[in-house]
Amino acid sequence: IIVAIHIKDQHGQFLFKSKTGSPPEDHIDRSVDIIYKGQLIGNVRLVFSLEPYKMDLLWLRNAILYALSASVVVILIATGFLLRIFMRKPLSILQTGIDRVAKGEYEYGFDEIQYEELSGIARRFSEMAREIQSREKALHRVNRELKHEIADRKTAEEKITLSGAKYRSILENMEEGYFEVDLEGVFTFINNTMVDLSGYSEEELIGMDFREITDEKTAKRIYHIFN
Repeated sequence: IIVAIHIKDQHGQFLFKSKTGSPPEDHIDRSVDIIYKGQLIGNVRLVFSLEPYKMDLLWLRNAILYALSASVVVILIATGFLLRIFMRKPLSILQTGIDRVAKGEYEYGFDEIQYEELSGIARRFSEMAREIQSREKALHRVNRELKHEIADRKTAEEKITLSGAKYRSILENMEEGYFEVDLEGVFTFINNTMVDLSGYSEEELIGMDFREITDEKTAKRIYHIFN
């Protein structure tokens, strides 16, 4: 059922990735942040496949049809010559009903069967057909919800990507120097103005500790979280 497990740290770096590649067409994707002592330390993502459920549903339907077909065959063999004469018509109706249900006509009611001996079988078969129909409707509903969820997520991701690009463009072209560091004080982003002010190239600054380009007093005053 679980086809992929992805675990990331707070910086978005993978700590564990059980599977690569695209998930199956029918799947449910869930993710949750990992909080420890009030702080975000990572994220875990699980991808669940709906294929096992669909296979179980198919197996259930086939098992019911095979079992009922086998029951009809046993009845035909056990009744003998007399039953073949007197029950040929109702058995023909029952077989026709089985064939129609097997083709997806789950609402067929076997109303033409008047024999008490077969009405119970037909009634039970109708109940099983309705159960299969209900399960298939539930699966279709889940598929629709999943498609809507995927479409909504794709739209949201596109908006986030566009917003991030605009934000990054503003930062890169603003007149004031701007930079970002991680929890260790290492530069992770620096705009063009800050590159000009620092005297280093962008390639040199990314990955450099900010304390390498400023004195200790200034570093402690601005970034008091560092010792």
